[in-house]
Amino acid sequence: MVTERPAYARETLREDGEFVLYRGQREGDLSAILVVAPVSEHPVPGILERLEHEYALRDELDSDWAARPLTLAHREGRTMLILEDPGGEPLDRLLGQPMELSRFLRFGVGLAAALGKLARQGLIHKDIKPANILVPLVIEIQRQKRNAIAERTKSGRSK
Repeated sequence: MVTERPAYARETLREDGEFVLYRGQREGDLSAILVVAPVSEHPVPGILERLEHEYALRDELDSDWAARPLTLAHREGRTMLILEDPGGEPLDRLLGQPMELSRFLRFGVGLAAALGKLARQGLIHKDIKPANILVPLVIEIQRQKRNAIAERTKSGRSK
């Protein structure tokens, strides 16, 4: 377990009664991380066991379809799980507003593919809900050359 990590600017993506999910980014660094930390300063052992269990799965997960655990860290007196950041936002932030059918279908197909890959690894996600699903932020850029349309996620990867 890592004791200290460099300071990151944090953006809270979601918080429930047990965990808070942050996006962290160092100033001047384009790469970001996700941080899962207990909400309580003194969490019950079961909360810490969940973080340790998720970290133990790191070698069975693939960055193409999961936010892979990088390390368990202890910072500010708290245990935190550091994950790769694939970009995007929790799906629950996008609910309650209109969504284009094609965008909805891309999200659905992507989620089904990720769950299929998880199942092929012999793993079952026991808490599938909109707050636990990261959806790429799509920015459509129209190019005048050849009337092409490019899509980029927030992480800068082309789709």
